[in-house]
Amino acid sequence: MRFSFLLLITLFIIHVNAKESIPGLDLSNRSFSENQTIQVDGKWLFYFGRLINPADTISVATGLFSVPGYWNEYSVNGQKLPVFGCATYKLRLKLPQKHPPLNLTIPEQLTAWKLWFNDSLYFEHGTVSAIQEGSKAGVGNITLVLPDTTQIILTIQVSNYLLPRSGLYASLILGSDEAVHRHWELRRYIDILLIGALLILFLYNFIIFLYHRSEKPSLLLSGICLLWAIRFLVFGMAGRHILLLLPNLSYSMLLRMEIIPLFTLASMLLLFGHLLFPNTQKKPIVISWVAVSALFTLYALLIPLNRWGVLVSVVEILNIIAIIPFYIGMARAIRKGMPGSTIISIGFALFMLCAINDALYDMRIIFTEHIINFGILALALSFSLYLAKRASFRYHYATDNEPKQIEIGDVKADDKTQLAVKLLQKTMTLWEKSYPDKGKIGFARESELWQIYMNRDGWERTQTLDKYLNADTFPQKPRWSKVYSTVEYILANCDLDSGEHDSIKKELQNLKKLIRTEQ
Repeated sequence: MRFSFLLLITLFIIHVNAKESIPGLDLSNRSFSENQTIQVDGKWLFYFGRLINPADTISVATGLFSVPGYWNEYSVNGQKLPVFGCATYKLRLKLPQKHPPLNLTIPEQLTAWKLWFNDSLYFEHGTVSAIQEGSKAGVGNITLVLPDTTQIILTIQVSNYLLPRSGLYASLILGSDEAVHRHWELRRYIDILLIGALLILFLYNFIIFLYHRSEKPSLLLSGICLLWAIRFLVFGMAGRHILLLLPNLSYSMLLRMEIIPLFTLASMLLLFGHLLFPNTQKKPIVISWVAVSALFTLYALLIPLNRWGVLVSVVEILNIIAIIPFYIGMARAIRKGMPGSTIISIGFALFMLCAINDALYDMRIIFTEHIINFGILALALSFSLYLAKRASFRYHYATDNEPKQIEIGDVKADDKTQLAVKLLQKTMTLWEKSYPDKGKIGFARESELWQIYMNRDGWERTQTLDKYLNADTFPQKPRWSKVYSTVEYILANCDLDSGEHDSIKKELQNLKKLIRTEQ
Protein backbone atom coordinates (compact mmCIF):
# COMPACT_ATOMS: atom_id res chain seq x y z
CA MET A 1 0.00 0.00 0.00
CA ARG A 2 2.78 2.40 0.96
CA PHE A 3 4.66 1.52 -2.25
CA SER A 4 1.60 2.23 -4.38
CA PHE A 5 1.07 5.56 -2.64
CA LEU A 6 4.70 6.58 -3.23
CA LEU A 7 4.42 5.52 -6.86
CA LEU A 8 1.34 7.69 -7.32
CA ILE A 9 3.07 10.66 -5.67
CA THR A 10 6.12 10.16 -7.91
CA LEU A 11 3.99 10.00 -11.06
CA PHE A 12 2.11 13.11 -9.96
CA ILE A 13 5.37 15.02 -9.41
CA ILE A 14 6.65 13.90 -12.81
CA HIS A 15 3.33 14.95 -14.33
CA VAL A 16 3.52 18.39 -12.74
CA ASN A 17 7.19 18.85 -13.62
CA ALA A 18 6.51 17.83 -17.20
CA LYS A 19 3.89 20.53 -17.52
CA GLU A 20 5.88 23.14 -15.61
CA SER A 21 8.97 22.43 -17.71
CA ILE A 22 7.25 23.78 -20.80
CA PRO A 23 8.92 27.13 -21.54
CA GLY A 24 6.67 30.14 -21.62
CA LEU A 25 6.26 33.38 -23.51
CA ASP A 26 4.79 35.97 -21.13
CA LEU A 27 2.65 38.46 -23.01
CA SER A 28 0.45 39.37 -20.05
CA ASN A 29 1.71 42.96 -20.03
CA ARG A 30 1.36 43.50 -23.78
CA SER A 31 -1.49 45.56 -25.15
CA PHE A 32 -2.63 44.12 -28.44
CA SER A 33 -3.40 47.26 -30.41
CA GLU A 34 -5.07 47.24 -33.80
CA ASN A 35 -1.75 47.69 -35.61
CA GLN A 36 0.56 45.52 -33.48
CA THR A 37 1.64 41.99 -34.27
CA ILE A 38 4.02 39.86 -32.21
CA GLN A 39 6.39 37.16 -33.40
CA VAL A 40 6.07 34.05 -31.25
CA ASP A 41 9.82 33.46 -31.18
CA GLY A 42 11.95 31.97 -28.44
CA LYS A 43 12.81 28.65 -26.84
CA TRP A 44 10.29 25.85 -27.30
CA LEU A 45 10.31 22.41 -25.70
CA PHE A 46 11.42 20.07 -28.44
CA TYR A 47 10.97 16.32 -28.96
CA PHE A 48 12.73 14.89 -31.99
CA GLY A 49 11.51 11.68 -33.62
CA ARG A 50 8.31 11.63 -31.56
CA LEU A 51 4.79 12.88 -32.16
CA ILE A 52 3.74 13.86 -28.62
CA ASN A 53 0.09 14.56 -27.86
CA PRO A 54 -0.92 16.99 -25.07
CA ALA A 55 -2.24 14.05 -23.05
CA ASP A 56 1.20 12.38 -23.07
CA THR A 57 2.69 13.49 -19.75
CA ILE A 58 5.75 11.32 -19.27
CA SER A 59 8.33 11.88 -21.99
CA VAL A 60 11.91 13.07 -22.00
CA ALA A 61 12.38 16.09 -24.26
CA THR A 62 15.28 16.37 -26.65
CA GLY A 63 15.87 19.85 -25.27
CA LEU A 64 14.98 23.49 -25.79
CA PHE A 65 14.94 24.57 -29.41
CA SER A 66 14.88 28.06 -30.92
CA VAL A 67 11.92 28.94 -33.10
CA PRO A 68 12.31 29.94 -35.87
CA GLY A 69 15.07 27.49 -36.69
CA TYR A 70 16.00 24.37 -38.64
CA TRP A 71 16.12 21.21 -36.57
CA ASN A 72 18.75 19.71 -38.91
CA GLU A 73 21.12 22.38 -37.54
CA TYR A 74 20.38 21.29 -33.95
CA SER A 75 22.99 19.05 -32.30
CA VAL A 76 22.38 16.35 -29.67
CA ASN A 77 25.43 14.82 -28.00
CA GLY A 78 27.65 16.45 -30.61
CA GLN A 79 25.73 15.13 -33.61
CA LYS A 80 23.36 17.10 -35.83
CA LEU A 81 19.83 15.80 -36.18
CA PRO A 82 18.86 14.31 -39.56
CA VAL A 83 16.88 16.47 -41.94
CA PHE A 84 14.10 13.92 -42.47
CA GLY A 85 11.86 12.86 -39.64
CA CYS A 86 9.23 14.18 -37.26
CA ALA A 87 9.22 16.27 -34.07
CA THR A 88 6.97 17.96 -31.53
CA TYR A 89 7.18 21.54 -30.25
CA LYS A 90 5.60 22.92 -27.08
CA LEU A 91 5.26 26.46 -25.75
CA ARG A 92 3.14 28.09 -23.03
CA LEU A 93 1.55 31.44 -23.99
CA LYS A 94 0.49 33.76 -21.17
CA LEU A 95 -1.91 36.45 -22.35
CA PRO A 96 -3.32 39.54 -20.59
CA GLN A 97 -6.57 39.31 -18.65
CA LYS A 98 -8.29 41.57 -21.15
CA HIS A 99 -7.40 41.40 -24.79
CA PRO A 100 -9.21 41.56 -28.12
CA PRO A 101 -9.88 38.37 -30.07
CA LEU A 102 -6.46 37.14 -31.22
CA ASN A 103 -5.33 35.37 -34.37
CA LEU A 104 -2.27 33.17 -34.81
CA THR A 105 -0.78 32.88 -38.31
CA ILE A 106 1.52 29.97 -39.08
CA PRO A 107 3.43 30.78 -42.32
CA GLU A 108 4.08 27.98 -44.72
CA GLN A 109 6.82 25.78 -43.25
CA LEU A 110 7.12 23.56 -46.36
CA THR A 111 6.24 20.65 -44.06
CA ALA A 112 3.18 18.98 -42.57
CA TRP A 113 2.05 20.14 -39.13
CA LYS A 114 -0.71 19.57 -36.57
CA LEU A 115 -1.66 22.09 -33.86
CA TRP A 116 -3.28 21.78 -30.44
CA PHE A 117 -4.51 24.65 -28.27
CA ASN A 118 -4.23 23.23 -24.74
CA ASP A 119 -5.75 19.73 -25.00
CA SER A 120 -7.84 20.35 -28.12
CA LEU A 121 -6.71 19.44 -31.62
CA TYR A 122 -7.37 22.58 -33.62
CA PHE A 123 -5.92 22.18 -37.11
CA GLU A 124 -3.86 19.85 -39.29
CA HIS A 125 -2.03 21.24 -42.34
CA GLY A 126 -1.09 18.47 -44.70
CA THR A 127 -0.71 15.03 -43.15
CA VAL A 128 1.65 14.48 -40.22
CA SER A 129 3.24 11.05 -39.96
CA ALA A 130 6.17 9.33 -38.32
CA ILE A 131 6.94 7.53 -41.59
CA GLN A 132 7.70 8.94 -45.02
CA GLU A 133 4.87 7.13 -46.83
CA GLY A 134 2.18 8.75 -44.65
CA SER A 135 3.51 12.34 -44.61
CA LYS A 136 2.17 14.97 -46.99
CA ALA A 137 3.24 18.64 -46.88
CA GLY A 138 0.71 21.45 -46.59
CA VAL A 139 0.74 24.50 -48.88
CA GLY A 140 0.14 28.12 -47.87
CA ASN A 141 -0.17 30.28 -44.76
CA ILE A 142 -2.81 29.39 -42.16
CA THR A 143 -4.47 31.87 -39.75
CA LEU A 144 -6.32 30.50 -36.70
CA VAL A 145 -8.43 32.15 -34.00
CA LEU A 146 -7.07 31.64 -30.47
CA PRO A 147 -9.44 30.49 -27.72
CA ASP A 148 -10.57 33.20 -25.28
CA THR A 149 -8.32 32.38 -22.32
CA THR A 150 -5.30 33.85 -20.56
CA GLN A 151 -3.06 30.79 -20.89
CA ILE A 152 -2.58 28.52 -23.88
CA ILE A 153 -0.20 25.64 -24.34
CA LEU A 154 0.72 25.33 -27.99
CA THR A 155 1.59 21.81 -29.14
CA ILE A 156 2.74 21.51 -32.74
CA GLN A 157 3.68 18.24 -34.41
CA VAL A 158 5.81 18.53 -37.55
CA SER A 159 6.96 15.97 -40.12
CA ASN A 160 9.26 16.43 -43.12
CA TYR A 161 10.46 13.81 -45.59
CA LEU A 162 10.69 16.12 -48.57
CA LEU A 163 13.00 19.14 -48.33
CA PRO A 164 16.58 19.79 -47.17
CA ARG A 165 15.51 21.99 -44.22
CA SER A 166 13.11 21.01 -41.50
CA GLY A 167 11.15 22.46 -38.61
CA LEU A 168 9.36 25.65 -37.68
CA TYR A 169 11.75 27.96 -39.48
CA ALA A 170 9.35 30.89 -39.98
CA SER A 171 8.07 33.08 -37.15
CA LEU A 172 4.50 32.52 -35.98
CA ILE A 173 2.57 35.82 -36.01
CA LEU A 174 0.19 36.73 -33.16
CA GLY A 175 -2.13 39.72 -33.01
CA SER A 176 -5.65 41.04 -33.24
CA ASP A 177 -7.71 40.13 -36.28
CA GLU A 178 -7.19 43.59 -37.80
CA ALA A 179 -3.45 43.66 -37.01
CA VAL A 180 -2.81 40.24 -38.55
CA HIS A 181 -4.91 41.19 -41.56
CA ARG A 182 -2.88 44.39 -42.07
CA HIS A 183 0.36 42.47 -41.58
CA TRP A 184 -0.37 40.16 -44.51
CA GLU A 185 -2.06 42.82 -46.61
CA LEU A 186 1.14 44.90 -46.49
CA ARG A 187 3.14 41.93 -47.67
CA ARG A 188 0.61 41.29 -50.41
CA TYR A 189 0.94 44.87 -51.64
CA ILE A 190 4.74 44.55 -51.62
CA ASP A 191 4.50 41.33 -53.63
CA ILE A 192 2.17 42.97 -56.16
CA LEU A 193 4.60 45.90 -56.47
CA LEU A 194 7.57 43.58 -57.03
CA ILE A 195 5.77 41.33 -59.50
CA GLY A 196 4.37 44.30 -61.44
CA ALA A 197 7.72 46.08 -61.58
CA LEU A 198 9.54 42.96 -62.82
CA LEU A 199 6.89 42.22 -65.46
CA ILE A 200 7.14 45.81 -66.74
CA LEU A 201 10.93 45.50 -66.91
CA PHE A 202 10.54 42.17 -68.71
CA LEU A 203 8.28 43.69 -71.37
CA TYR A 204 10.40 46.82 -71.76
CA ASN A 205 13.69 44.96 -72.23
CA PHE A 206 12.11 42.39 -74.53
CA ILE A 207 10.74 45.18 -76.74
CA ILE A 208 14.22 46.75 -76.86
CA PHE A 209 15.58 43.42 -78.06
CA LEU A 210 12.88 43.08 -80.71
CA TYR A 211 13.75 46.56 -81.98
CA HIS A 212 17.53 45.97 -81.85
CA ARG A 213 18.24 42.25 -82.28
CA SER A 214 21.89 42.83 -81.43
CA GLU A 215 20.91 43.90 -77.88
CA LYS A 216 21.38 40.44 -76.36
CA PRO A 217 21.84 41.86 -72.82
CA SER A 218 18.27 43.19 -73.03
CA LEU A 219 16.98 39.73 -73.98
CA LEU A 220 18.88 38.13 -71.11
CA LEU A 221 17.64 40.73 -68.63
CA SER A 222 14.06 40.24 -69.77
CA GLY A 223 14.50 36.52 -69.01
CA ILE A 224 15.85 37.25 -65.52
CA CYS A 225 12.93 39.59 -64.76
CA LEU A 226 10.36 37.06 -66.00
CA LEU A 227 11.83 34.18 -63.98
CA TRP A 228 11.86 36.18 -60.75
CA ALA A 229 8.37 37.58 -61.35
CA ILE A 230 7.18 33.97 -61.62
CA ARG A 231 9.09 33.08 -58.45
CA PHE A 232 7.40 35.90 -56.52
CA LEU A 233 4.06 34.61 -57.81
CA VAL A 234 4.96 31.11 -56.67
CA PHE A 235 6.33 32.09 -53.27
CA GLY A 236 6.15 35.74 -52.28
CA MET A 237 6.27 37.42 -48.89
CA ALA A 238 2.54 36.83 -48.42
CA GLY A 239 2.34 33.30 -49.78
CA ARG A 240 1.76 31.45 -53.01
CA HIS A 241 -0.24 33.88 -55.14
CA ILE A 242 -0.13 31.59 -58.15
CA LEU A 243 -2.59 29.25 -56.43
CA LEU A 244 -5.25 31.93 -56.89
CA LEU A 245 -4.74 31.59 -60.65
CA LEU A 246 -3.93 27.86 -60.78
CA PRO A 247 -5.44 26.24 -57.66
CA ASN A 248 -4.74 22.69 -58.86
CA LEU A 249 -1.02 23.19 -59.39
CA SER A 250 0.92 20.34 -57.79
CA TYR A 251 3.17 20.93 -54.81
CA SER A 252 6.08 19.40 -56.68
CA MET A 253 5.60 21.82 -59.59
CA LEU A 254 5.45 24.79 -57.19
CA LEU A 255 8.79 23.94 -55.64
CA ARG A 256 10.48 23.30 -58.98
CA MET A 257 9.25 26.66 -60.31
CA GLU A 258 10.64 28.28 -57.18
CA ILE A 259 14.18 26.89 -57.45
CA ILE A 260 14.83 27.55 -61.17
CA PRO A 261 15.55 31.30 -60.67
CA LEU A 262 17.84 30.49 -57.73
CA PHE A 263 19.78 27.88 -59.68
CA THR A 264 20.25 30.07 -62.78
CA LEU A 265 20.82 33.56 -61.31
CA ALA A 266 24.61 33.41 -60.87
CA SER A 267 25.28 32.09 -64.38
CA MET A 268 22.91 34.68 -65.87
CA LEU A 269 24.76 37.46 -64.06
CA LEU A 270 28.07 36.20 -65.40
CA LEU A 271 26.70 36.00 -68.94
CA PHE A 272 25.15 39.47 -68.62
CA GLY A 273 28.45 40.97 -67.47
CA HIS A 274 30.29 39.26 -70.32
CA LEU A 275 27.86 40.58 -72.94
CA LEU A 276 28.16 44.15 -71.63
CA PHE A 277 31.87 44.15 -70.84
CA PRO A 278 33.42 41.37 -72.95
CA ASN A 279 36.99 42.39 -72.18
CA THR A 280 36.58 42.09 -68.41
CA GLN A 281 35.57 38.42 -68.16
CA LYS A 282 37.01 35.42 -69.91
CA LYS A 283 34.58 33.67 -72.23
CA PRO A 284 35.55 30.07 -71.24
CA ILE A 285 34.75 30.83 -67.58
CA VAL A 286 31.34 32.23 -68.48
CA ILE A 287 30.49 29.31 -70.77
CA SER A 288 31.58 26.81 -68.09
CA TRP A 289 29.36 28.37 -65.42
CA VAL A 290 26.37 28.54 -67.77
CA ALA A 291 26.84 24.86 -68.68
CA VAL A 292 27.17 23.78 -65.02
CA SER A 293 24.12 25.83 -64.06
CA ALA A 294 22.07 24.30 -66.88
CA LEU A 295 23.06 20.77 -65.85
CA PHE A 296 22.19 21.32 -62.18
CA THR A 297 18.87 22.92 -63.10
CA LEU A 298 17.96 20.06 -65.42
CA TYR A 299 18.97 17.54 -62.74
CA ALA A 300 16.84 19.32 -60.12
CA LEU A 301 13.83 19.25 -62.44
CA LEU A 302 14.12 15.51 -62.96
CA ILE A 303 15.04 14.04 -59.57
CA PRO A 304 12.56 13.49 -56.69
CA LEU A 305 12.22 16.38 -54.23
CA ASN A 306 13.48 14.35 -51.26
CA ARG A 307 16.89 14.08 -52.96
CA TRP A 308 17.41 17.84 -53.14
CA GLY A 309 19.33 18.04 -49.85
CA VAL A 310 22.93 17.86 -51.05
CA LEU A 311 22.04 19.42 -54.41
CA VAL A 312 20.73 22.66 -52.90
CA SER A 313 23.80 23.01 -50.69
CA VAL A 314 26.16 22.44 -53.63
CA VAL A 315 24.32 24.97 -55.82
CA GLU A 316 24.41 27.58 -53.04
CA ILE A 317 28.20 27.17 -52.81
CA LEU A 318 28.56 27.33 -56.61
CA ASN A 319 26.45 30.50 -56.74
CA ILE A 320 28.70 32.17 -54.19
CA ILE A 321 31.79 31.14 -56.15
CA ALA A 322 30.25 32.30 -59.44
CA ILE A 323 29.60 35.76 -58.02
CA ILE A 324 33.37 36.26 -57.57
CA PRO A 325 34.29 36.50 -61.29
CA PHE A 326 31.28 38.76 -61.86
CA TYR A 327 32.48 41.06 -59.08
CA ILE A 328 36.03 41.02 -60.46
CA GLY A 329 34.73 41.86 -63.93
CA MET A 330 32.70 44.78 -62.60
CA ALA A 331 35.74 46.07 -60.69
CA ARG A 332 37.79 45.98 -63.90
CA ALA A 333 35.02 47.79 -65.79
CA ILE A 334 34.91 50.54 -63.16
CA ARG A 335 38.70 50.87 -63.17
CA LYS A 336 38.67 51.26 -66.97
CA GLY A 337 35.83 53.78 -66.77
CA MET A 338 33.59 51.66 -68.98
CA PRO A 339 30.11 53.13 -69.48
CA GLY A 340 27.40 51.63 -67.28
CA SER A 341 29.80 50.01 -64.83
CA THR A 342 29.03 52.44 -62.01
CA ILE A 343 25.23 52.22 -62.05
CA ILE A 344 25.31 48.43 -62.48
CA SER A 345 27.76 48.14 -59.57
CA ILE A 346 25.40 50.13 -57.35
CA GLY A 347 22.55 47.73 -58.14
CA PHE A 348 24.82 44.75 -57.59
CA ALA A 349 25.99 46.15 -54.24
CA LEU A 350 22.38 46.53 -53.07
CA PHE A 351 21.66 42.98 -54.20
CA MET A 352 24.68 41.64 -52.30
CA LEU A 353 23.65 43.47 -49.11
CA CYS A 354 20.21 41.84 -49.32
CA ALA A 355 21.78 38.43 -49.99
CA ILE A 356 24.13 38.80 -47.01
CA ASN A 357 21.19 39.80 -44.81
CA ASP A 358 19.29 36.66 -45.83
CA ALA A 359 22.32 34.42 -45.28
CA LEU A 360 22.82 35.84 -41.78
CA TYR A 361 19.11 35.44 -41.09
CA ASP A 362 19.20 31.78 -42.16
CA MET A 363 22.16 31.26 -39.80
CA ARG A 364 20.16 33.00 -37.00
CA ILE A 365 22.89 35.59 -36.53
CA ILE A 366 20.43 38.42 -37.17
CA PHE A 367 16.64 38.44 -36.87
CA THR A 368 15.41 40.58 -39.74
CA GLU A 369 13.37 39.16 -42.61
CA HIS A 370 14.31 37.80 -46.02
CA ILE A 371 14.72 40.81 -48.32
CA ILE A 372 16.35 39.22 -51.37
CA ASN A 373 13.23 40.21 -53.36
CA PHE A 374 14.22 43.87 -53.03
CA GLY A 375 17.80 43.02 -54.00
CA ILE A 376 16.61 41.39 -57.22
CA LEU A 377 14.50 44.44 -58.06
CA ALA A 378 17.45 46.80 -57.40
CA LEU A 379 19.65 44.66 -59.64
CA ALA A 380 17.08 44.56 -62.46
CA LEU A 381 16.43 48.31 -62.21
CA SER A 382 20.11 49.23 -62.41
CA PHE A 383 20.58 46.96 -65.44
CA SER A 384 17.46 48.33 -67.12
CA LEU A 385 18.36 51.99 -66.56
CA TYR A 386 21.70 51.52 -68.24
CA LEU A 387 20.30 49.49 -71.14
CA ALA A 388 17.51 52.03 -71.64
CA LYS A 389 20.03 54.87 -71.86
CA ARG A 390 22.14 52.87 -74.29
CA ALA A 391 19.17 51.98 -76.49
CA SER A 392 17.99 55.61 -76.52
CA PHE A 393 21.39 56.88 -77.62
CA ARG A 394 21.65 54.18 -80.25
CA TYR A 395 18.29 55.13 -81.74
CA HIS A 396 19.12 58.83 -81.95
CA TYR A 397 22.60 58.20 -83.31
CA ALA A 398 21.33 55.80 -85.96
CA THR A 399 18.65 58.30 -87.04
CA ASP A 400 21.03 61.26 -87.24
CA ASN A 401 23.88 59.39 -88.92
CA GLU A 402 22.07 57.12 -91.34
CA PRO A 403 24.24 56.84 -94.46
CA LYS A 404 22.79 58.11 -97.71
CA GLN A 405 22.04 55.22 -100.03
CA ILE A 406 23.45 55.61 -103.54
CA GLU A 407 21.40 54.39 -106.48
CA ILE A 408 23.22 52.34 -109.08
CA GLY A 409 22.28 54.76 -111.82
CA ASP A 410 23.97 57.59 -109.94
CA VAL A 411 27.39 55.94 -109.97
CA LYS A 412 29.84 57.29 -112.51
CA ALA A 413 32.42 54.93 -113.94
CA ASP A 414 35.28 57.25 -113.09
CA ASP A 415 34.18 57.98 -109.53
CA LYS A 416 36.01 55.47 -107.33
CA THR A 417 34.52 56.93 -104.11
CA GLN A 418 30.95 56.45 -105.32
CA LEU A 419 31.73 52.93 -106.51
CA ALA A 420 33.41 51.97 -103.24
CA VAL A 421 30.54 53.33 -101.09
CA LYS A 422 27.95 51.58 -103.26
CA LEU A 423 29.86 48.28 -103.01
CA LEU A 424 30.30 48.53 -99.23
CA GLN A 425 26.64 49.43 -98.67
CA LYS A 426 25.54 46.52 -100.82
CA THR A 427 27.77 43.97 -99.10
CA MET A 428 26.95 45.20 -95.58
CA THR A 429 23.24 44.89 -96.41
CA LEU A 430 23.85 41.27 -97.43
CA TRP A 431 25.76 40.65 -94.17
CA GLU A 432 22.92 42.06 -92.04
CA LYS A 433 20.39 39.93 -93.92
CA SER A 434 22.51 36.82 -93.38
CA TYR A 435 23.26 37.63 -89.70
CA PRO A 436 20.44 39.88 -88.40
CA ASP A 437 21.53 39.40 -84.79
CA LYS A 438 25.11 40.59 -85.42
CA GLY A 439 24.92 43.75 -87.52
CA LYS A 440 27.92 45.99 -88.11
CA ILE A 441 29.21 45.49 -84.56
CA GLY A 442 29.28 41.73 -85.00
CA PHE A 443 30.97 42.07 -88.39
CA ALA A 444 33.69 44.35 -87.01
CA ARG A 445 34.27 42.03 -84.05
CA GLU A 446 34.45 38.82 -86.08
CA SER A 447 36.39 40.12 -89.07
CA GLU A 448 38.73 42.25 -86.91
CA LEU A 449 38.96 44.68 -89.83
CA TRP A 450 37.34 47.70 -88.18
CA GLN A 451 37.76 49.32 -84.79
CA ILE A 452 34.85 49.19 -82.31
CA TYR A 453 34.39 52.31 -80.19
CA MET A 454 32.39 52.54 -76.98
CA ASN A 455 30.65 55.77 -75.99
CA ARG A 456 30.35 57.00 -72.43
CA ASP A 457 26.77 55.76 -72.42
CA GLY A 458 27.95 52.25 -73.27
CA TRP A 459 26.79 52.03 -76.86
CA GLU A 460 29.30 50.35 -79.19
CA ARG A 461 29.90 52.05 -82.53
CA THR A 462 31.80 51.29 -85.74
CA GLN A 463 32.73 54.92 -86.25
CA THR A 464 35.38 54.38 -88.95
CA LEU A 465 33.32 51.85 -90.90
CA ASP A 466 30.36 54.27 -90.81
CA LYS A 467 32.49 56.91 -92.51
CA TYR A 468 33.29 54.49 -95.36
CA LEU A 469 29.57 53.75 -95.78
CA ASN A 470 28.65 57.37 -96.43
CA ALA A 471 29.72 59.30 -99.55
CA ASP A 472 29.78 62.58 -97.59
CA THR A 473 32.18 61.24 -94.96
CA PHE A 474 34.28 58.86 -97.08
CA PRO A 475 37.96 59.56 -96.28
CA GLN A 476 40.02 61.55 -98.77
CA LYS A 477 42.85 59.06 -98.32
CA PRO A 478 41.02 55.77 -97.74
CA ARG A 479 42.66 52.50 -96.80
CA TRP A 480 41.66 50.54 -99.89
CA SER A 481 42.99 47.29 -98.49
CA LYS A 482 40.31 47.43 -95.78
CA VAL A 483 37.63 48.07 -98.39
CA TYR A 484 38.78 45.05 -100.41
CA SER A 485 39.07 42.84 -97.31
CA THR A 486 35.59 43.82 -96.13
CA VAL A 487 33.97 42.80 -99.42
CA GLU A 488 36.04 39.59 -99.64
CA TYR A 489 35.19 38.61 -96.03
CA ILE A 490 31.47 39.00 -96.70
CA LEU A 491 31.74 37.03 -99.94
CA ALA A 492 33.45 34.22 -98.04
CA ASN A 493 31.10 34.14 -95.04
CA CYS A 494 27.64 34.92 -96.43
CA ASP A 495 25.44 32.39 -98.16
CA LEU A 496 24.91 34.08 -101.55
CA ASP A 497 23.55 32.69 -104.78
CA SER A 498 26.02 32.34 -107.64
CA GLY A 499 24.66 35.30 -109.59
CA GLU A 500 24.87 37.67 -106.62
CA HIS A 501 28.31 36.39 -105.69
CA ASP A 502 29.66 36.88 -109.23
CA SER A 503 28.10 40.35 -109.52
CA ILE A 504 29.77 41.61 -106.33
CA LYS A 505 33.06 39.99 -107.26
CA LYS A 506 32.98 41.71 -110.66
CA GLU A 507 32.26 45.10 -109.03
CA LEU A 508 35.20 44.54 -106.67
CA GLN A 509 37.49 43.77 -109.60
CA ASN A 510 36.32 46.93 -111.40
CA LEU A 511 37.04 48.99 -108.27
CA LYS A 512 40.56 47.51 -107.97
CA LYS A 513 41.22 48.20 -111.65
CA LEU A 514 40.03 51.78 -111.27
CA ILE A 515 42.28 52.35 -108.26
CA ARG A 516 45.32 50.87 -110.04
CA THR A 517 44.64 53.05 -113.09
CA GLU A 518 44.54 56.26 -111.08
CA GLN A 519 47.62 55.34 -109.09
